[in-house]
Amino acid sequence: MNKQWISGLALTVFLSACTGGRSAPQTANIALPPQTNSEIAPLPKGTRLPGAVATPATGNINPLLGIPSRLGPISSIGLGNGVVPVTPPPLLPGSFTGNIGYYDADISVIEKSTFNGKILDATGQAIAGAKVVARSLNPSVPYQAEMETAGGVYAFNNAPSGVQIEITVILPDQTTLSRVEVIKSNKQGDPNANQFNLQIGVTPPASGSPAPTPTPVPTPTPIPLLEPTPYPSPQPTATPAPVVTPSPLADSDFFYFSYDDSASTAGVALSKEALNLQQLPDPSLLRPWEFLNAAHFEHEAQVSLGLFKVSMGLWKYPTLGAQGMDTYEFGAHVSSPVISQSQRRNLVLTVVLDVSGSMDEATHPKNGLSKFSLARSTLLALKANLKSGDIVNLVTFSDGAEVRFENYQLVTSELNFEQTVLNLSTEGGTDLESGMKLAYNLARKYYDSQKINRVLMLTDAFANAGDTDVNRVSYHTRMNNAEGIYFSGLGYGHDFNEAFLNQLTEAGKGAYFSMIHPGDVERAMGDRFMGLINVAARDVRFRLEFPKALKRSFSAAEQSSQQAEKVQATNFSYNTSQFFLEQMQASGDSALMQQKIRLLISYTDPVTSQPKVEWTEKTLAELLGKDLENIKDAHLITLLLRFLKGEVKKEQVNQELAVLGPRQSALAQEYLNLLQMALKLK
Repeated sequence: MNKQWISGLALTVFLSACTGGRSAPQTANIALPPQTNSEIAPLPKGTRLPGAVATPATGNINPLLGIPSRLGPISSIGLGNGVVPVTPPPLLPGSFTGNIGYYDADISVIEKSTFNGKILDATGQAIAGAKVVARSLNPSVPYQAEMETAGGVYAFNNAPSGVQIEITVILPDQTTLSRVEVIKSNKQGDPNANQFNLQIGVTPPASGSPAPTPTPVPTPTPIPLLEPTPYPSPQPTATPAPVVTPSPLADSDFFYFSYDDSASTAGVALSKEALNLQQLPDPSLLRPWEFLNAAHFEHEAQVSLGLFKVSMGLWKYPTLGAQGMDTYEFGAHVSSPVISQSQRRNLVLTVVLDVSGSMDEATHPKNGLSKFSLARSTLLALKANLKSGDIVNLVTFSDGAEVRFENYQLVTSELNFEQTVLNLSTEGGTDLESGMKLAYNLARKYYDSQKINRVLMLTDAFANAGDTDVNRVSYHTRMNNAEGIYFSGLGYGHDFNEAFLNQLTEAGKGAYFSMIHPGDVERAMGDRFMGLINVAARDVRFRLEFPKALKRSFSAAEQSSQQAEKVQATNFSYNTSQFFLEQMQASGDSALMQQKIRLLISYTDPVTSQPKVEWTEKTLAELLGKDLENIKDAHLITLLLRFLKGEVKKEQVNQELAVLGPRQSALAQEYLNLLQMALKLK
């Protein structure tokens, strides 16, 4: 296959294809999001696996992932704080290649010293199994040594003092870190005299002592694409302005909560599809927060609140089956700014396309359209969303991964985008890991801190070859997320592996949609595209304060807790909205109506990285009867889900429908029809 080199919007596309029997990835370690409203814990993010040391018999073993690496080992030559990947120089006699120990080659030119340090990931955790290479940059004072970290620690002996030493770290995923230091004399044997830590995403401080300038090293020929690209250096950020937060309301209770990423709606489409096929949906898909995120609520009552627009309201009615108790249903409708294609920042998009044999299967039993045909239609429709300055990369994967084009730009590239897409075909198994790894290599290569950086996967997510462990695959999304390369997905077919793609996008701070019908292409590449690729606010967490007299009885939130750290922060995409529904109960109390409810939103600006807090508050009397139609529609949506999950019986469904009264909105009509389907099936 000829490779095309293109300039422009950086977009990496990931495609995969598989034949033969397919099996779901090993997902035993996935914990589905809890659906209760108390102390809901974040999804598991995976753990680092014990390292394995490469030997001539085993080849290049990736210690972090515990699998054979398709990428050969690399080293680096440091020019100041820069890193130029090259083939590692041959080791000097006596080089140490085992676990913790010291380099013992003889250096008699100058006084010898020791140095050591730790290798850390972006969160400060030690990285075992990293390869550390140290060498002198002074040609007249040779020194070279190599070792592998144990417990994230390295240490070298017999290093020449007063000489610039380049320390290069090759991480288990083949990413490199580097710093240059002048080794100090250490006659006192102080273990901290020459301690040099290296951490992902942290720029090392400049060396504090003058030293001879190293001999210039010629720039090597550009490395092949399969060589990993180093992480981009983090951009300096301004000192955060003080964040002002209000004092807690008097005589109030509170909780933090999250309704997942505002753009993720795959479970909704799959559940509706099942009901239309006269089947009961999988209970794991019945996530109320996703259904509320996907619904189109009226916006007329919303008012501006910093970045967002917000409306709040309260519906009060006698509690069913509880004499003297009242139910208070609080609803809040939060929307992000709506922006157009011309207003968004430029995009670096790497698309990863599944071209495996399983993509030849039908997306739906009744339409006969293959998943792969729908995926190609998605790529063709994608072009309409591009503008000058965008960059698109395309990777496909089946038994292995391949770059179909890179650096495609709408105006300047000579590549025939449409013909390249139409020429794609399916083959082989589904080595999703190889496609993921290659896609992130490209995404790092074209990373631009001034642009939106996103990896977008198109797949049915049935990996039957290569590494299919969720924690290992999601490692790539987590480590890149720290630098702003988010991960989103499109799942093809009514039976795509939703749990697997959900785990990836949770880790990658992105969204995912289901792709079953041609209309889904129009929506994903139309009004939903901005939500798929463009984050308006990150690290979003909500807090609700309310009178202590109100006791929570139902929540549609994914997570809630009185401890902020137990609620996973999410992203809020442009052109999206969320509706929050919280149900509380209290006995009749006239004084209660004069107390307040406060909604507080904390988030980080994705461009400036500045933390921000917005809040609004009103008395219960001011909220009573406001946004009532939206609240009742939200109640109807959750009623369907509670019935499908067996939480309420038919009798209670009819009672609640009577309390709701006639519903006229298009949203209510849709869910009344779905509820009737569910009542017939159960």
